[in-house]
Amino acid sequence: MSTLYLHIGTPKTATTSIQKFCMGNQEILNKKGFSYPILDFKYPLVEIRRNGHFLVGRLSDADGQEDFDREEALWNKGLYMIHNDLEKFGNVILSDENIWHSSVGSKFDFWEKLQSDAEQNNYQIKVIVYLRRQDDFANSWLSQQIKEGWNTYAAVKWDTFMYQPRGVALDYYRLLEKIAEIIGRKNIIVRIFERKRFLGNGGTIYSDFLDAVGLEYTDEFQVVTEETNPSLTANSQEIRRVINTILSDKDSTRSFLRKISEKCESVKSPDNVFEMLTEEESDRFMKKYAEGNAAIAREYLGLESDELFSHKTRASVRWTPQNDFMHEDIIRFFGMIAVVQKEEIDDLKVQLKREKENKEKSLEMFLNDMADTETADSKEIIKGISRVGEQILEYKKEMKDIRDESNKSRILRDKVKSMNAQILSLKNDIFVLRRANDELKRTNDVLKKNNEELKNTIERVVYKIKHPLSIIKDKFKK
Repeated sequence: MSTLYLHIGTPKTATTSIQKFCMGNQEILNKKGFSYPILDFKYPLVEIRRNGHFLVGRLSDADGQEDFDREEALWNKGLYMIHNDLEKFGNVILSDENIWHSSVGSKFDFWEKLQSDAEQNNYQIKVIVYLRRQDDFANSWLSQQIKEGWNTYAAVKWDTFMYQPRGVALDYYRLLEKIAEIIGRKNIIVRIFERKRFLGNGGTIYSDFLDAVGLEYTDEFQVVTEETNPSLTANSQEIRRVINTILSDKDSTRSFLRKISEKCESVKSPDNVFEMLTEEESDRFMKKYAEGNAAIAREYLGLESDELFSHKTRASVRWTPQNDFMHEDIIRFFGMIAVVQKEEIDDLKVQLKREKENKEKSLEMFLNDMADTETADSKEIIKGISRVGEQILEYKKEMKDIRDESNKSRILRDKVKSMNAQILSLKNDIFVLRRANDELKRTNDVLKKNNEELKNTIERVVYKIKHPLSIIKDKFKK
């Protein structure tokens, strides 16, 4: 039977590296009966390597409302391409880390739709999910939100977030069980995101992922890029968090600051290492998920021990904003901005000088050509050049007006995206509250039923106490 391998994250478990690896080794995968299709449509702010995003992707119309018709059209288009590749190769790999969190909220229904499609088109679904310690995952996830700079959690303080994590699915067992109810527990492949526990030839994330889909990592495969989306460490995370409170809505500004953050990370002191939680705080945080983690170890991995994750050795110092390296890191961050901007200005100067020289040379050649023409009038030529120059200036003005309008539209779109992110967070909260309310209703119904039975029993006992002859009559009847 054909198989659709669906890699759903979790986020911050080398998903970018896995996706780029699959893209870069497409030909080899094809020879081995696998396809990692790159779909011919794209979602805003989503790289094409995330080829499974169409399963849970959201689109907005001109009014900023969710465009369900377009989402459904791309869903059908994506499945059509998947069906073709399943028929051609036998196995298809889709990957998108957003599927993990989308499965918590209103997009969870896609699992039933996908399972129904699999049954109708005779293929099976295998889900691959990587899990890491919840304390590490929470920190890495928040760091990513801060680094991106545009979402709901881009300015949230670490201690505030860890007190009540929101927007991130940390109860792994509960979510896995929900998915398993639809596709079956046997079809979920759980991997632990710890370097020492990677399987396959070489013990890397690439060999482990290939092992998960039933392939062996050999010299045929090439690692195109190493880790491409590292998390920010403590001080960089805090500096960016504060800057995000005043950040503009321009994509270019966010991209620039992201580049600065990553450059600073590459040159920081090796001694600049902190833990975001003490060992006691970490144990207390992990204890909330201990029962579910133990169940995953037994039921999904078949481990004799209930220990799902390895014990983490922690640095001796817990991070605070007042640490000894913060002053140095702040200077480095803003110094890096000045250095990068100076380099970009120098590059622009060279580019402008080159363009000016090319224009002057072109004008000189034009004048020389015109001078060789007997009918040429130098005054008319100058007037003609002047008119062309005026027209060019007019075009530039029109282009500036168009760019200004485009920027206004982009700012509006960014605000809409931010609002959609907040709405999604609220929807997720409502979803959780509804489930809790449903549970409460079911419990209430049971209590009502028990109460009614208890009430009837009490009435019978009271009746028999008040009417002792009824007891005799009942015995006589028996």
